[in-house]
Amino acid sequence: MRKILLGTVAILIAQLLQAQNKIEPYGKISKEDLEMKTCDFDPDASAYCLIDAGEVHYEVNRFSINIVTRFRRRIKILKEEGNKRADIKIHYYSKDNYEQVSNISGIVYNLDASGNIITTKLEKSLIYDKKVDDKYSEISFAMPDVKPGSVIEYKYETSKKNYSDIDDWYFQEDIPVRYSGYNLIIPEYFVFSYKVIRRQPMEKFSGKRTEDGDWFVMRNIPSLKDEPYMSGYRDYLQRVDFQLAAINVPGESTISYTTTWDKLSEELTESEAFGKQLRRNVSGTSALKTLLKDEKDDRKKMDIIYKFVQSNMSWNGNYARASYDGVKEAWDKKSGSVADINLLLVNLLKDNDVKAAPLLVSTRDNGRVNTLLPFLGQFNATYACAEANGQTFILNAADKYNPSSLIPYEVQFTDAFLVDRKNSRVINIEDLDKKLQHNVSLFMNIEKNGNVSGWASVASSDYGRNIRLKTYRDKDMKKFFSENEGIKLNVDSFNVTNDAVDTLPLMQKIYFNGTMQNSDDYSFLPYNLFSGIAKNPFIAEKRESDIDFGFKQSYSITGTYMVPEEFTVEELPKNIRMILPDTSIAVSRMSQYQNGVINFRVSVDFMRPQYLVEEYPGVKEVYKKIFALLNEQIVLKKKKV
Repeated sequence: MRKILLGTVAILIAQLLQAQNKIEPYGKISKEDLEMKTCDFDPDASAYCLIDAGEVHYEVNRFSINIVTRFRRRIKILKEEGNKRADIKIHYYSKDNYEQVSNISGIVYNLDASGNIITTKLEKSLIYDKKVDDKYSEISFAMPDVKPGSVIEYKYETSKKNYSDIDDWYFQEDIPVRYSGYNLIIPEYFVFSYKVIRRQPMEKFSGKRTEDGDWFVMRNIPSLKDEPYMSGYRDYLQRVDFQLAAINVPGESTISYTTTWDKLSEELTESEAFGKQLRRNVSGTSALKTLLKDEKDDRKKMDIIYKFVQSNMSWNGNYARASYDGVKEAWDKKSGSVADINLLLVNLLKDNDVKAAPLLVSTRDNGRVNTLLPFLGQFNATYACAEANGQTFILNAADKYNPSSLIPYEVQFTDAFLVDRKNSRVINIEDLDKKLQHNVSLFMNIEKNGNVSGWASVASSDYGRNIRLKTYRDKDMKKFFSENEGIKLNVDSFNVTNDAVDTLPLMQKIYFNGTMQNSDDYSFLPYNLFSGIAKNPFIAEKRESDIDFGFKQSYSITGTYMVPEEFTVEELPKNIRMILPDTSIAVSRMSQYQNGVINFRVSVDFMRPQYLVEEYPGVKEVYKKIFALLNEQIVLKKKKV
């Protein structure tokens, strides 16, 4: 095939990208763009991408077929906050020279006091190239003389030793875009399928000549902001994804890359970096053999092996679908990617007769999987799926906080692909029985001078345990407990128990002192303390994405406040019970005052883990009412002497 390609493929790039689409060429800019103060369709933007252009073509030489992509970006800085757009980072896969970045240049445009256009070029000496790890490198540079009003422009090209690895194209980003165009000039022998995700018109057209290629263009694209409880930023970006479907070389049989889930499973099972890693003999695990000695119960064996890998392996921060350096090397280093660690876990589970298989997942941040399209590129990590005592367990040993009984939060309510030689299939991951739960018991003594002191006990279960345990291990717990709305509290001390017993709630005991908020003769006391739900996350007028909490939620606060005789209780929050018609949210509050003692109990239950974006107006209104209730305060009045 290569001989035919060498003899027949000739890539002619006769028209520049900017001419094809009537955009300003590199190095030339209108005065109007420099005088621009805001983006007309996104007036709050701190920066505005005027041009985002990409051009893909093939380079064929004697030894390889490379994909070359030319990138060009032009950005208008509108506000001080937008200055950070001048710090450019280009991340690329440098191992074995797979990808190279070259031909970098940059220009900054400004207006002087007389209204003349001044240009400043990026100096080559200010371009830095450094290794990030053994696989990736990063080129970085800062565009010079940038301030609000400037326009920055830069371009570069990448070359990959691969004929199928075309970059997906993102029309949308976190700032508005005026023009985004992607030009593919691909030899007719290569057939790519593509998937478009859009919410506004996209132009798709071909040049007048074959060598002009195909164009994908969008214009006036609003920014997409990260929103609270967004299920996956990438899911909502308008874009086009590509995958090689076939190679048709004249005189030869068609090579099809269109696959099925079964075919994908076969390929992965025989892959050196995937399936064959499950058949490696991993030495140096004698300690595990000792732990497993005489253990016959599969559930207990699975848990021992899982905890063994959790405690002995450190995650290097990389997600991956395969173990490119191998599980044996990862074990020797005691460090690896998510795939390294979990393929090692599957290896050890199978080696000890626990049924297990690799599970390709797309984490919440990576986005949803289209189960109708068997695209490997939809997934960003490999976990483990094990069966023991009639139950199925989803395991990620790279997460040191997650017990084997709990589905990892980042894949809860997602689809995954089980790679099993005998029974490969797409599975839905969900467990509606587990939730985030915090139960707070609170005692506070109010002194006659307005100071307070007391203690709180918090029991955190399931996902609540995981989140609080991470806060504790990251040494952020004292700060977390000190931050409360409506009162100033100082944490004298706290202690945590059950942190080593993942079947029990994480218990947190806090001892505190502080002062009430005062106004004239009145003092104010909040009751929503240490629960973690003090602020309403849904205050934006509109929303672009679905709401995905990842779990159900349950909060309760039971409290006793001791009021000295120097104060009277002027106002006590009313007893109330509110349940939505669909029973998805329930709130109750009961309080009473008697003989100098205030007792209260508040509970909030969110029984739905997800809401569609179309439901946001209703969710927003309900949350407004809930947090108005939670933020009501007890009002005390100082008696006149």
